[in-house]
Amino acid sequence: MYKKQRSSNLELLRIICILIIILSHYSVHGDFNINAASIPFNKFFIQSSGLGEIGVDCFIFISGYFLVNSTFNFKKLLKLELEVLLYSIGIAIIYYVVSHGNIGMKEMIKACLPTLSGQYWFMSAYILLYMLSPFINLLIKSLSQRMHLLCIMVLFSIYILIPTFTMFTIAGSSNIMLFITLYLIAAYIRLYPNATNYFNHMKLNIIMIVLSYIIIILPIIIYSKLGIISYNYFMGAHSLPLVVCSLSLFLAFKNMNISYNRIINWLAGSVLGVYLIHDNPIVRNYIWKYIFRNNTFLNSKFLVFHAIGAIIIIFVVCMAIDKIRISLVERPLWKAINPKIDKLMIKVSKCKLIEMFT
Repeated sequence: MYKKQRSSNLELLRIICILIIILSHYSVHGDFNINAASIPFNKFFIQSSGLGEIGVDCFIFISGYFLVNSTFNFKKLLKLELEVLLYSIGIAIIYYVVSHGNIGMKEMIKACLPTLSGQYWFMSAYILLYMLSPFINLLIKSLSQRMHLLCIMVLFSIYILIPTFTMFTIAGSSNIMLFITLYLIAAYIRLYPNATNYFNHMKLNIIMIVLSYIIIILPIIIYSKLGIISYNYFMGAHSLPLVVCSLSLFLAFKNMNISYNRIINWLAGSVLGVYLIHDNPIVRNYIWKYIFRNNTFLNSKFLVFHAIGAIIIIFVVCMAIDKIRISLVERPLWKAINPKIDKLMIKVSKCKLIEMFT
């Protein structure tokens, strides 16, 4: 049976997003002592490169754009959870063997329950979002265009505007509520393309990306001139400039005319694996502090080149590991359990409650 091949514009964006996230981790987890920086540009580079939330928000926009017209797929959820489990438990076991048991029981339990324990905060929130997606889609389908837009405005005000301008987060708000807000925005763009045509101009998207990025890093420049080292709230995932930057980036790639490209889609298929490997708590601490030794380049004129090299190496190595996992583990395992899952799904499909999602 012919399988529809997804165009590569948003797949390319996925790759760019993971590179942005790796760069952010280079800065955030690199054990840099900014106070000891003697080269102003290096200080600025480290402080301004921690923009991984742009990649995070873009991933949610992409998901909402596609999922709003999709039906809930239990196999996809299971495959997602198995991938997270494999990397979390596998890395913990390897570390246990290599370090001769130098891992606590608490850390091992977390590794065995990565989604529940928040081992990967993004995956915990994303899997919950995916589980809620059929209910969110039912809500969206029940709303008129006007009510859909009004719902976005309310949530946008609560989870983006208020935190940005007051620096306070509404009680009870969380990453999942921000993700739902972004999901609804992307769904609106997908369902009502005529209403959002004005934002589909590439020049406008580029202008918005540049302006929002300037606003994000402007406090860093001001703080630097004043000799102040402070957390830049505009870098948070809830920040209005960052959300605008992410949305503009998403729209720019959505409107690019890139047909199916086998290489781009092949690489994008392992973006999650790259994240799960390099940002595992055990691996994260090791690669930045002991392999790349980021802090030793704080006052080096080669800091930027070191960062670029580290990003490329991490991306390529993690990509290779994930492709090996897919070939040697995922495909054989899925081939063995897929028939049993199909039988289970046939039984479950007879439940009338499930019909509302299909």
